[in-house]
Order: sequence, then structure tokens, then C-alpha cells
Amino acid sequence: MLTPQNDYANLSSAVGLGLIGFKKEDVVVDYGCRFFDSFAYASRLCKEIVGIIPSSERLKTLQKRLVEEDVNNYDLVNADYNEQHFNEVFDCVIINSFLEQLIIEIKHGKTIFFDSKIRDKKKDNSSEKIRTQFLETACNGLRPGGILYISYANKLRIRTLLLFVKLAIESFFTAFSLKKALSFISLVKAVYLFFHYLLSQKGLEKLLKANGFIDIEKYAVFPDHKYPLKIIPMSKLDECSFEPVQYISREGSLRRISAGIKRRVDRLVFNKLKLFNLSPSFIITARKAS
Repeated sequence: MLTPQNDYANLSSAVGLGLIGFKKEDVVVDYGCRFFDSFAYASRLCKEIVGIIPSSERLKTLQKRLVEEDVNNYDLVNADYNEQHFNEVFDCVIINSFLEQLIIEIKHGKTIFFDSKIRDKKKDNSSEKIRTQFLETACNGLRPGGILYISYANKLRIRTLLLFVKLAIESFFTAFSLKKALSFISLVKAVYLFFHYLLSQKGLEKLLKANGFIDIEKYAVFPDHKYPLKIIPMSKLDECSFEPVQYISREGSLRRISAGIKRRVDRLVFNKLKLFNLSPSFIITARKAS
């Protein structure tokens, strides 16, 4: 699906919100408020929007931006993702760049996640093993049938994985000990889990369903989730044609050559091999179970 570009300035980051289908009476919560343009744009489409911002500096910056945009149907809360609980009910939850929070939770509870995978054949509460406080908090306050919208960059591409491995090896050999060895094993486990729960469609659905969501749809996004110019449903890859979408390179022959090479590689990876799990970014939509 190729999303149309508009004539408005700085609204390309909000293109993916078209997947939500806002109603004028909707009340929306945005965890993190990572994209100010998206927050301002969503405020125009709903009755009220609430922003949860862990950073005081970002909160002040967003407040200033909303005054400039003449937005007045909002409320901002300076709180951590897992600290804020609501009495009111929301119709939609927006989470942009959520991957970091899940990484933190997996890092501090690796054995829970890993055990849930290797003991998958056991039916005794296996689904409870992959519950996360972050997604549970996002689910709190969302009305039954309410929409969850998540966007995040694919941080498990080769470059990032090589960096993970490099740091782990350096740490491992700097001062060998049982603790270091266990730490290295934990890293390997964590990387495996990131692949399973965040890249694979099956693992992602399992994770979200365990946290109270159904009707899960995952989209490959190009060139990235900040500027989603092309959005392709992962469940309909055979029905979609792919043409690489990149930022326009205006200066330098080397940049143009590099862009040309990247386009050819993208056609091979996505058109021929259909390896859309290697897409630069993803968008997820889901509905809270009744």
C-alpha cells in the first residue's frame, strides 16, 4: 500500500495514523509522545488526546509546540510508562518507538521470557509467561474493542547485531568469570527473543495476545516509521508490489551511487526473496479483546 503524500509541512510522520480510523468522539493516549507532529495531527482528529512523557524537557518542548499549533484538546502527564494508571477509558493507544521499553523489560527478566519459549509445549499458564508490564499498562484504560497502534524501527538488522556481538565479546574477554559467561549467554538469549517476539509474525501475535489484544496486523514500513511513505501489510505480501522508497539524495555523486545500489538490493531482498522481516521499520495495529 503506497500512502499518498500531502501538502502539509512536517506531517509525513503522521501518515501511519490513517490505519487507526479516528472518530471525532475518540479519546486517545500517546505513550512517549516521540513524534510531536503525529501528536498534533491526532489532536485534530479526536475529541481529546493525553500524552504520557517520561522526560520533563520533552514535555516542555511539546507544550510550546502545541501552543504554536493552537491545540487545546490535550493533557500532558510527566510520568514513566509503567507508572501511570487511568480511571477514564480510552478509545485508542498510540506508541511510537516502543522497542526500547520492551528491551529494558526483557533485559531485567530474561529467564521469564526464555522459559516461556523453551517450555512452549507445556500448557500450564504458558501464555502468562510472556506478559509484559509495558503492554499491560498500555492495555489498562483502553476500552474493549479499542485500538492499539505501535510503530518502531527494526533495530535487529545486521549492523546492530554485529555491534551487540562486538560489545559482548569485548566484555567477555576483558575479565573472564562465571558472571561474565552467564552475562554473555543471557545476551544470546535476549537476541534470540527479540527475533522471535519482535520480528516474526507468529511470535509477535503470541506476545500481544498474551497481553489482551486480538485482530493483530503487522505492516512493513519504508523508508522508516518516522516517515512511512509506503506501508505494506505483512499478511498480504503476495498481493502487494514493492518499489523501493528512499529519501531523496540531492547532493553528491557518491550518495546517488549509494542510493542506486540500495534500491537494487531492496528489490532483491523484498521483491524477489520477500524477506519483509528485514524491513527498516514496522507498524502494528491490534484491538483489545472484549
